[in-house]
Amino acid sequence: MDLKVDPDGLRADGAALADSASQGSTVAPCPAAASDTVSTHLADTLTTWMQSLHTLMDHAGQLRVAGGLALSGTGTDLQSMDDTNAHHISNVIDSAGSAPASAPGGPAASPPIVPAPTLPTLPTLNPLAPMTGEQVSALVHAGPGPASLRAFATHIRTTIAPAVMTTAQDVRNSSQSVHNHWDDGQTTAAQKVGAHADWLESTLHPSLMSVADAADAAADHTDTLIKNTPTPQEFTDLHQRLNVAMANYRATGGRNAAQVASLQSDLANKQSTALSSYETFAAAAPATTAGAAPPAPAPPIVHAGGQVEKLNQTAHLKQDGPGHGPAHHGHGPGDEDSPVPTDAPPGTPTGTPPAAAAAAAPAAAADQAAPGMVANVAGMIMGAGAGAAGQVAGTLHGLTGGGSPLSALSSLSSLPGLGGMPQMETPQLPGGPGDGNGGSPEGDPTDFGPGETSPASGGGGEGGG
Repeated sequence: MDLKVDPDGLRADGAALADSASQGSTVAPCPAAASDTVSTHLADTLTTWMQSLHTLMDHAGQLRVAGGLALSGTGTDLQSMDDTNAHHISNVIDSAGSAPASAPGGPAASPPIVPAPTLPTLPTLNPLAPMTGEQVSALVHAGPGPASLRAFATHIRTTIAPAVMTTAQDVRNSSQSVHNHWDDGQTTAAQKVGAHADWLESTLHPSLMSVADAADAAADHTDTLIKNTPTPQEFTDLHQRLNVAMANYRATGGRNAAQVASLQSDLANKQSTALSSYETFAAAAPATTAGAAPPAPAPPIVHAGGQVEKLNQTAHLKQDGPGHGPAHHGHGPGDEDSPVPTDAPPGTPTGTPPAAAAAAAPAAAADQAAPGMVANVAGMIMGAGAGAAGQVAGTLHGLTGGGSPLSALSSLSSLPGLGGMPQMETPQLPGGPGDGNGGSPEGDPTDFGPGETSPASGGGGEGGG
């Protein structure tokens, strides 16, 4: 599978991915609907729950920054290799000799290592202290009421959750763009970006909606509590009526005893109603925030260290080393399919026919050098769009007899070294059997021919005399 890379596109993808990170804003606390212990606990739990998700959002943003820097660095590194390879190839073609040593520029800086997020601890509900109905009433009816909880939920639904979905879509678009700009048949980098988008959409967004749902549920429970709990004013009025009745009772010798008994019963009923309502409210609190456990953090886009190989494990650089060149695949003396016999009697001409030797004349050296030269440097081409390949095509235009410049590259994919991204080494010219490169160790460095020439003693007068 040929590697297709658009370095400029990768850099743009990296910038877009990094720009999608949140700006680290703080979470507005959820106001308690009332002053009682349970209402305060619910508000604290909702606030902490939201803080946990916000921490995970910030952590995910840091992962996108690291991934974006890795993508941008990859684009820069690949472009640097492409430019360096084009320079090497140009030197080989222009000088018809050994290219000067030229190392590619240093690799791009590694992206920052993103530590695991530290999440706040969810509060626990302490045992309720004994209270009278009147104390419950005073606490329940003190506070902003359920409207504060609903405002908290509405803010999540209308502002935070939609922003997460927008970010998820942006990241998913970046994933597709990375796939378009970096195609090696595996698309590992694009898959990692896509998995991050999945987390935003399928994990973080539902968690945010769960907080909003819990806040609305707490508001509904608070509504019921407030509705069923007598107000402090009701207790005050009842106490005043009872005090007047007791004064009359003492003044009349108990003639209004029935009135006093009725008022005392009303007071007891209100006390009981307040306590019962609060017990029901407290019992519903744990279920209201049962889903407050935070989800797993977002998956990383680039692993610790940030090397290109870790961002996309398939983008390895490969090239035949010593002992693996063309001379070691049936082109050297002694090989099983070599045209040169090993048991030839002394004086037997070896190598290519003498007619082929005439092709090495200086006047035709450039034309005959082109195929061998292309085979020698083809392993250096990384296949990144119109980078090195385009430069090679333009340079070889004068060596291929005209036609489209790209026609000289039409068969490069089948040449040795193009199975993957090659190592960026200075190109070496063909040598001889003694060094494993298919020519004489002391041969003419300008001989780029694909075959061997006949030795000088091998019948130079044949056919020419």
